[in-house]
Amino acid sequence: MKKQVNLSEYIHDEMDLFFVALNAPEESNNNGHWFSRNLSFWNVLFDAGIITEQITDALKGDLKVFGSNAINYNKWIIGVTDLNRDVVQTNSNAVLTSIEQVQRIFEILDAKKVKRLVLMHSKVASEFEEANLIKRNFENGANVYGKVGQYKDTEVFQVPFHNASIPNKEAFYRLLIEEAVADNVPDSKTTSHLSATSEGSSDNTYTKVSFVLPDSGNSITENDISNATLRVTVASKGYFPSRDSVIEIVFENKTYQVKYTKRGNRSDLLKLGRDLISKIGLKPYGKVKITKIGTNKYKITST
Repeated sequence: MKKQVNLSEYIHDEMDLFFVALNAPEESNNNGHWFSRNLSFWNVLFDAGIITEQITDALKGDLKVFGSNAINYNKWIIGVTDLNRDVVQTNSNAVLTSIEQVQRIFEILDAKKVKRLVLMHSKVASEFEEANLIKRNFENGANVYGKVGQYKDTEVFQVPFHNASIPNKEAFYRLLIEEAVADNVPDSKTTSHLSATSEGSSDNTYTKVSFVLPDSGNSITENDISNATLRVTVASKGYFPSRDSVIEIVFENKTYQVKYTKRGNRSDLLKLGRDLISKIGLKPYGKVKITKIGTNKYKITST
């Protein structure tokens, strides 16, 4: 017998984020709470800075984040629904999607004020791509997450599913905040996006996130050293701005203005310059440790 969907969607008149997942899984549907099988979704939101307080009870996460905004970044209003609202099924391979379901989301966007629509499953993104709303990018066979489209005044993002076996998932969710910060920065050729966030502000969730370049399976080449440029592949793109930017690099207590270039489905470029790359002492097949210490501000050390 077909089970009735018990998950009530959270749809507000105005939403900073509106998550669209695939369908209701068995356990969450049985207890009537979104993402309640475990804490993975709520942990990703916390690690990304989208919520400021860690969820410790999976049965209360949706009430705190979708039903209220007290612990949400900048008091954001966040909503959620499923693309398929008719099927209760834990196995996503057994869930069918359709253009009619996408049309329902369009109707919500038309009726409500939604700043960012967030697609959370490859099947969801695929259906939106079929509707010509988004265009996904792939690099070396891997999906490049981030902003993938626009519907009227609503930006459309794709993020990895919270329990997917993808490293650094929170970095892609963090783009939702970084894009919002960047949108509030006046255009200027003399300032970087760092000016959007002042020292000591509430936007401190970016600090002390460390990673290594190059990613596993990639190498710094002689050509990279000659060009004084680091290539940023898909696993690390989420730590950097979602658009061409001037970022700040701190090395040995000195700050350098560095150009960051987005290249779609190719590796992004971190153009350190000959002076900085020489001071770091970077050689072919070497590595650097990068720690994100602010919005578009990073500390770099050789390893």
